[in-house]
Amino acid sequence: MPALDASSLRWSLLQLAQELGAGSAEVDAALTGRRDPADLLWRHLGTRTGWLLVIDNADDISVLECGGRPVRDGNGWLRPTTAGLIITTSRVSDPRNWGRNTQIHPIGWLSNQDGARVLLDLAPHAGSRTTAQILSERLGGLALALHQAGSHLASPFAREATFEGYARALESRFAELLGAGGRDRDVVTGTWELSLDQLAQNDVPQARDLLRVLAWFMGALPIPVWLLDHEVLAGICGDASAEKAGVGLEALRSVGLIETRSARRSDTIAVVHPLVAEAVRLQQSTGENPWRETAATLLRRALPEDPVLSQNWAIYSTLLPHARIVFAEDPDELGKFVRYLEASGGYEAARALQRQICECLESEHGRNDAASLLARAVLADLTGQAGEVTEALHQLIELVPASEEALGPEHPHTLVARASLAQWTGEAGDAVSARDQYAEIVPIREMVLGAEHDETLISRANLAYCTGLAGDPAEARDQFARLVRIRERVSGPEHLHTLVDGLNLARWTGESGDPTAARDQFSDLLPLHERLLGAEHPRTLITRANLARWTGEAGDPAAARDQYADLLPVRRRVLGPEHPHVLSSTANLARWTGEAGDPTAAYEQYLRLLPLYERVLGADHPRTMEVRSSLTRWSDISGYGREDWGASVSREFIDREHPL
Repeated sequence: MPALDASSLRWSLLQLAQELGAGSAEVDAALTGRRDPADLLWRHLGTRTGWLLVIDNADDISVLECGGRPVRDGNGWLRPTTAGLIITTSRVSDPRNWGRNTQIHPIGWLSNQDGARVLLDLAPHAGSRTTAQILSERLGGLALALHQAGSHLASPFAREATFEGYARALESRFAELLGAGGRDRDVVTGTWELSLDQLAQNDVPQARDLLRVLAWFMGALPIPVWLLDHEVLAGICGDASAEKAGVGLEALRSVGLIETRSARRSDTIAVVHPLVAEAVRLQQSTGENPWRETAATLLRRALPEDPVLSQNWAIYSTLLPHARIVFAEDPDELGKFVRYLEASGGYEAARALQRQICECLESEHGRNDAASLLARAVLADLTGQAGEVTEALHQLIELVPASEEALGPEHPHTLVARASLAQWTGEAGDAVSARDQYAEIVPIREMVLGAEHDETLISRANLAYCTGLAGDPAEARDQFARLVRIRERVSGPEHLHTLVDGLNLARWTGESGDPTAARDQFSDLLPLHERLLGAEHPRTLITRANLARWTGEAGDPAAARDQYADLLPVRRRVLGPEHPHVLSSTANLARWTGEAGDPTAAYEQYLRLLPLYERVLGADHPRTMEVRSSLTRWSDISGYGREDWGASVSREFIDREHPL
């Protein structure tokens, strides 16, 4: 497993977890930040014995951290075990960085004898052990250079058939690289440049351009063969045909510059060594780059049109590591991956990618350019969805005036920022203000964008939701009933936004006084969410939480308690222990524990929960006040004696998870 960066290592290790039996939904949740990826890996790795895991090139030891936990703690990717052995190669040799469970073994370059063994394994007919040792010494014992030389000699395209002949060709072509003081990377570069020259002389000149294209994909990570459209690749190879593009790829494989492997489900993948990919990219000039554009064309052709649809998520997940490099300077294309991550529940990963988009746009156009302002609004919204409501509000309070000044109050980008400000104002506890803000936004969006534009319908949904929070649940129910019919016609019955509006219709049906109907609606919606989104998607968990709540409201508090007890550990694992949804589930578990006949346990749960609410949301937040009020109530019922908790809210705590 190459430790090039944190995202590629996470991808590789989670693919290993899937090979060992992890479900695709579990892997997707870990990839998008909804559950701890290291825990998932070790849950499956720990059940096997006699294995060896090699993590290569971990020169930046922070890449090996998981969830901010230092490597030396031994509870991230690297953990003490007797089931197998982990070998990590790194230039970091200080034992204090690795912890007490790690043994440090300093190594240098391969000896001439060991280097000769590498060469003879790859090209057994190319000469004697003595000549192999001479070539190994000339290559400085560098493993990748030895591998490249041996692969070259074993290729049918090679002019040189012996170790001596290869050494002579290398000497005459790259003497300046291999002389005294030459860098290791230059030596390796020399070996594959020789191979490319030889391929050109053997009537495969297209191999060089093909390697320049493949170098733009993430080194060491799988490139699906179905991505490599030969017709597209032929366009970068002069007058070469699609057939010749295939010949060029096979030639690269034969000389060891790419590898092909069989992946899961018999899919074939291509892999480029990370050093080869990095060095070939660095050799390309800045500015207009036809090889990078060809890689981008391959990705664009492979990507499904709508990243929000769950059936498209597998392809977006596979191509995400490559897109980070190929589209690093293309905010529009990266934005598709942000939408995929958001739709699949990976809010933290989506926020990190959106931050990259913001930096790209601001460096090119400035902070108050229209595109930059829109990107900042999306970033603020993702910040809120990741659970940082206060930070989202801070960003939007700064952003909205800047957008109004630069673009005008009715510009579509300004309306996006205003809508986000309204949403997170409501999430922060001020439902009346949020409702009033949405009431101003909806008619403007209808006029500017159209009555059935997606953004208009989202604003209508948020207006309906805040109307309910502000004290009119029947009106909220009726607005959502109208909206669901429109969504089913415009977006389809299984579109994500249709599902969300269905959740809200069920919620406000219950709030309007019909808990049995609400329970039945959520019961019908849950299998649909599990099928389309996955059992641990945040929106599926919202549906489970609401089903539990309305089961209790409909008269079965013990079943509600048990459903929340089952739900809470899943939410903690997927969202983190202090996410607002986790706090609400904890509060509701306490409530229904009390309603089911155990007021003492309810009191004790609320007592532990109140300091957490005060720290995370603040002492004066409406939800904190509800927890304080509930603590007082169960204190009285349990007979612990009433204490003055400063309660100003008399009704019981209820789930308030805004699914939009």
